[in-house]
Amino acid sequence: MKKILMLVLLGSVVVVFGCSKRQNVNPDADKYYGHSVNAKKTIAKDELYRDLDFRTVYFEHNSSDLTEETLEILKENVAILLENPAIHIAVVGHCDNSGSVRYNIDLGQQRAINVKEYYIHAGIDHGRITTISYGYEKPAENNKSNEDDWNRRVETKIIIKN
Repeated sequence: MKKILMLVLLGSVVVVFGCSKRQNVNPDADKYYGHSVNAKKTIAKDELYRDLDFRTVYFEHNSSDLTEETLEILKENVAILLENPAIHIAVVGHCDNSGSVRYNIDLGQQRAINVKEYYIHAGIDHGRITTISYGYEKPAENNKSNEDDWNRRVETKIIIKN
């Protein structure tokens, strides 16, 4: 009987003192279960910028020149960027499927660079802007003859940074 009483008493001591305080071995453990503060900030940023809509600009065949129409559209994009100084963007160049892969990558990059330079000259910090060229790897349309105009474009995309 004394042994049973002693075991119950010992078990109670272990339970009371061993479980009284939760020890977190890994202070970052909550991050792995979706409860991190950074995850909540990212969601909030996604929701904050969801309604911002940058317009796409289009180019003539084999050209990276900014036209008057393109400049008007880019002015609208600049206004959005000036109103939201925390936004970082990717300026993404695309082409139609005429020409070689290398040529189209280079042309898409030059289009993106021209748009980036316009943004910088309009007062946007160059550190907020990244350029990418996909050539004709990500068409807006199927690259059929009368749809090529939609593929010769530069898109301005928001990059979420924590």
